[in-house]
Amino acid sequence: MIGIFTSTASFAASAGWSGILPKNHGNIYTSTVTKSTSNTVVSAKATLLPPQGVNVWIQTGKDSGALRATNIAAVKTKNSYKLTYSGYSNSGRRVSAGIENRGTEILKSTKGNVDFK
Repeated sequence: MIGIFTSTASFAASAGWSGILPKNHGNIYTSTVTKSTSNTVVSAKATLLPPQGVNVWIQTGKDSGALRATNIAAVKTKNSYKLTYSGYSNSGRRVSAGIENRGTEILKSTKGNVDFK
């Protein structure tokens, strides 16, 4: 099932997400951005969350060719959460973020931002 979403990107290597997550742990993705540094610790922050929160991670590529580049952060509050690259952190790398519904609620809205650095 595909979620309904919009995403924004900037030259500062960050991307916002805004979307309706499908039920049963459905995913949406940010736009692809180019990392501007080789920082290995970056952040994700939600501004709107479903009751059980969302999982957020950074990946290279899309669809079946995607490789997860960071840990998965269980974002349950509107605080900033750390994402730590386990690889693929070099400057110039093209990355995006995946956002997953942690619950089974149907069509819940979420918004936030990932700073890929």
